[in-house]
Amino acid sequence: MQMLSCRQNLGNFGFEKAIGRPRSLPSSIEYRRAPAPRRLVDRRQANKRFRMNHYEILEVSANASPEVIRAAYRSLMQRYHPDRNPGNTEAAGRALLVNQAYEVLSDANKRAAYDSELNHGSSDHSGSIGNGREHARTRPASAANDSQSSWFGWSLIAFAVLAGWLILAPSGIRESPESELNKINESLKVGRLTEKQRQDKIKRIEEIFRAHPEIFIKEAKERAKGEVNRTIPIFIAKLTVALKAEDSGKPFEDTEHVLFIPILGVKVGTFDSERAIGSIERDKEAIGQKLAEKLASAKYEELNKNDAEDYLKNIILDSIGETTGTDRRKDFPPSATEVPGRYGAIDVLLPKSFLVR
Repeated sequence: MQMLSCRQNLGNFGFEKAIGRPRSLPSSIEYRRAPAPRRLVDRRQANKRFRMNHYEILEVSANASPEVIRAAYRSLMQRYHPDRNPGNTEAAGRALLVNQAYEVLSDANKRAAYDSELNHGSSDHSGSIGNGREHARTRPASAANDSQSSWFGWSLIAFAVLAGWLILAPSGIRESPESELNKINESLKVGRLTEKQRQDKIKRIEEIFRAHPEIFIKEAKERAKGEVNRTIPIFIAKLTVALKAEDSGKPFEDTEHVLFIPILGVKVGTFDSERAIGSIERDKEAIGQKLAEKLASAKYEELNKNDAEDYLKNIILDSIGETTGTDRRKDFPPSATEVPGRYGAIDVLLPKSFLVR
């Protein structure tokens, strides 16, 4: 009698009307279906940072100009560079993402291909969402009566899949993500892939990183360590050069403009990086003399343009290449992070930029 009175009291208070379900529906169905949207939101929030596109990583819009992208890259690399964040694995991982994003967006052809793929993926995703909503609207209410049998069928399928995995996994048939990642990196080093094959393998690496964050963090630490080992952070400090006036016979000390570089660093390619760094450090004095000669002839007008830093870097890299006998544009065997590989100085670091006065 007490149980009947409790059910009657719940009905009187409008309990069944509040949940909007017929009294004949089992309570288990109500419990299973209610929290589903909540779990979906939680998964999306948990994986949000592994689904950022290149524009979001660089914190720019999809219509950003090359100059804006270059400025964003420099700002973020200065913020997350391993030298400024020693022991910070999260910063090292972010620096790796920024470097990968800039490698694609700084190249016009790669950026166009990436934009096409990004737009195509967005349209497919939107279509799938729309179809799902349409299906939800057209689903009859009477289908709830068949939900128990449908749930039972899907449970049997899931059980069969799980049992098969438990049987096959110990035998070694299922390849581990670490092993797959190592094979992909080795194939990228061979250098005999087409551009499409290379992009497919890079896409697969990104999928592995999204599914296994712990592998991503480990790989980011190793790559960041490799970047540090290929860099001379302070090669020359406080470099001052008097600019030679064009069409003028004045000596350097009488010229009107002086170029000042507080810190000049050098980064070498992945091919035989230890030998390249050793060669640059041994020839430091000769490189300094060549830099003074080349930079004295730099044009004052070019040093005041928006792309002045690129102009200055090219002069410095040419000077290092001429002194060490290396060509930064020559192709060498590729690595997992550089295709094709490069030997010698490939980039100049100007963490405090430069001044012309």
